[in-house]
Amino acid sequence: MKTSMNIVLHTPEPGSGAGRYVYELTRALASNGWGATLLAPDNFEYRNSLASEAGVEFSGLGLRANGSRRGLVRRTIDNLRFALNACWTQLRSTRKAQVIHFQFPLHLPFGLVPFLLAKLGGLKIVFTAHDPVPHKWLFRAPWNRIERWSLACVYSLSDRVIVHSAAGFNTVTKQFAIPPSKLAVIAHGPFSLPLQAEEALPSDRLNVLLFGALRENKGIHLAIEAVGNLVQQGIPIRLTIAGETPNGKEEAYWSVCERLLASSAAEIELKKRYIQEDEVPGLLAQAHCVLLPYTAFSSDSGIAALALSNAKPIVATSSGGLGELLGAAQLGIKIGEPTVAGIEEALRAAWLAGPDELERLGRNGADHLLENCSWRVAAQKTGAVYQELSVGENRAA
Repeated sequence: MKTSMNIVLHTPEPGSGAGRYVYELTRALASNGWGATLLAPDNFEYRNSLASEAGVEFSGLGLRANGSRRGLVRRTIDNLRFALNACWTQLRSTRKAQVIHFQFPLHLPFGLVPFLLAKLGGLKIVFTAHDPVPHKWLFRAPWNRIERWSLACVYSLSDRVIVHSAAGFNTVTKQFAIPPSKLAVIAHGPFSLPLQAEEALPSDRLNVLLFGALRENKGIHLAIEAVGNLVQQGIPIRLTIAGETPNGKEEAYWSVCERLLASSAAEIELKKRYIQEDEVPGLLAQAHCVLLPYTAFSSDSGIAALALSNAKPIVATSSGGLGELLGAAQLGIKIGEPTVAGIEEALRAAWLAGPDELERLGRNGADHLLENCSWRVAAQKTGAVYQELSVGENRAA
């Protein structure tokens, strides 16, 4: 399908799972005939890969530094510089556009500014609410009222809001009183990787991977305690924790995790750093399953999509979109409650299931995700949202 509409995709995130999502969606839209301009940081991880995609233009928003080790003042200055440059680039790049599609906005309230500019420029706004409510507010209560108000404004300014699951739909409609007719549910696409040749996984031990940003709502502290308790009970489990703290706000939490690691009886491997994409296949190849003991979570999990896309079963709570995913097919083991005891019970079930059963669950997950949540389908549904906005604008004219 070819279209004459000018679409602009916008993301301030330079890499990791957020960058991969935008890359995959942009490619899929281009293959469906939607020519698009991608506004992304100059250091966007997939910039070179998109250069060969017909119908995709890239416009840099400036360098985006996102390391958590910089001081607060330095981070603030860098983010303000990036925000100003990004706004100027957006104004220059959207003069002939009809629709702008925002992904992963800047921290609120600063992230509200690009939406206001788009609205003042007469653009139709599509917003994908990957995180219907932030994992953690930037400011403490009561100051985070500013952030909550800003997020409500983002939803109000958007002409259409895309969520990934029924959980996201319910969060946006109930917490922000957004009309259901304004929302579209489009599933998160798969993150397939060129997996390396797997060595035979041990049958006398359960290898578990806990991967991704090391945030408090990931329940890492609960997992460390649960695995330590199971090892003391004689169940051989090896846990690998891989990822980095996304910002300084998580450092205090991580100090708690480090104390638990120091006193744990379990064999726990820690890779506390940014994990390059070429390292991920090796991590998955060495795991029987991927652990997602999420607690306060209203989003869909890119890590779950990554695991299942590559035929690894998940051991997960039902937080956010995980419950819907677990109910869609036999693709993992549910953690009954996000507690140490709940995680112990689920991991014990994974151990008793054995490697063959876990492999079967992983294959089921891959089949389900690749059949029902493909990027081709996501692009078709996203394109339909663009088309509806165009038809509505023509009728209004």
